[in-house]
Amino acid sequence: MARTPLMHALRRLAAEHAAAARLGMPAAEVRGSTRRELLGRAAALGLGAALAGSAAGAAHAAEATPDKKPVSPARVAVVGAGISGLTAALTLRDAGIDCTVYEADPSRVGGRMWTQRGHWAYGQTSEIGGELIDTSHKKILALCRRFNLPTEDFLGGGPNGAEEVLWFNGEYYPAPRPTRTSRPSTKPCTGTSPTPGRSPGTPAPPPAPPSTT
Repeated sequence: MARTPLMHALRRLAAEHAAAARLGMPAAEVRGSTRRELLGRAAALGLGAALAGSAAGAAHAAEATPDKKPVSPARVAVVGAGISGLTAALTLRDAGIDCTVYEADPSRVGGRMWTQRGHWAYGQTSEIGGELIDTSHKKILALCRRFNLPTEDFLGGGPNGAEEVLWFNGEYYPAPRPTRTSRPSTKPCTGTSPTPGRSPGTPAPPPAPPSTT
């Protein structure tokens, strides 16, 4: 669900309304503004003053602190051999810094990236943990290219002409397209499983009468 077009659209919509609330402007105006225009408005409202002040304070502290040479070479420990720990160790090694990686599991590394092998017939595998990479995960994609790991297009793997279909409150709905008047909502909704054999857009069948036998 988190990586579907619907969730991306809702996250973008929520971000637009959050920015509109902070800047005191309509969400439609936020959607039609460039990043430079939004930053200019934020600066005019003083929203960037805290960031500027903290940056200036950090620079002043750096100038006031004398350089201190390390007495001995730094010792770096990375706790956990999941993807974050392994990436941290690789980044340090690329920079010429040795480190020690500590992992509680003596049998494997990789953390939540765990492919289950030998369980299914005909050599099939399944992913126990994470298996999807968003296009925004630049670091993971860079690691795939570096180590020649192939990737597959998850959204492009469906049949030609396939459309996303949603099921809420006993009815099919097409994938929504956020409009200028759309607003995020936290109101819960109930859902049921779709009836086999029904096509999108057909009304839900009436409930069956109670049995008299």
